[in-house]
Amino acid sequence: MFCKNCGTQINDDAKFCNNCGTNISIGNNTNTLNNEQIQNNNAYNDSQYSNQNYLNFNVKNFYIKIKGFKSGLDSTYNWLQYGSFLVPIILAFIVEFIFGEANFGFFILLAIAALIIITVLNPKGIFIDLINKQIISNKNMKFNFLKEKVNIDEIKEIKIEKYSVPFILGYNIFDLLLSSRKFDNVSLINDKGERILSTQFVKKGNVNEYIDALKNMCNILNRNDIVFTIDNEVKRGFECLKKHEENNNNN
Repeated sequence: MFCKNCGTQINDDAKFCNNCGTNISIGNNTNTLNNEQIQNNNAYNDSQYSNQNYLNFNVKNFYIKIKGFKSGLDSTYNWLQYGSFLVPIILAFIVEFIFGEANFGFFILLAIAALIIITVLNPKGIFIDLINKQIISNKNMKFNFLKEKVNIDEIKEIKIEKYSVPFILGYNIFDLLLSSRKFDNVSLINDKGERILSTQFVKKGNVNEYIDALKNMCNILNRNDIVFTIDNEVKRGFECLKKHEENNNNN
């Protein structure tokens, strides 16, 4: 290395310059301190960056899959499933009428395959986006008209209800073959008392996961004003849920 005062080349372990006597260790100590400070600052910045990434990952990670086929409510998604099954069956009768015969076994298999494909391509689920403060119903569905968005700022109450619908209220063969009449309903309610989003859960684990996610949402966003209400009365009809549909149509 070289002396900063006179430029004379000196040994790396020297403490004083052989030519002018300048103390070399002071400069080195200062450089060492500066390097340590830079390293500490870099470590702090890296830690802050990692923590921010960790936070962003967590707040985007509330997604609840909804499993099970629920009976009784005329939702667009249910009708899409019905249509995917019925269209091949109707097509089979048309083919028979035109050509005098049809392979009904093939069309039944086609109908089942269509129902499965529609269901797989449009998975039911709830996504809670804390960055944009939105709750998106059916976010991963391919058809946008099946999705619903709710602004978290509008939510004033979260109501949990139980339903056990009598068989007599079933209105088509899908109620008999595929669906469950017992389910939990979670409604998000605004300051006017309107149900701005209602979601039904056949599986008990799904509804518990959703409620836990909503509680975490309230804690992270400091929304202690949102009230959780549990209605223990088992309801036998769809009047409340149909009111939710009417509110959506009016909006």
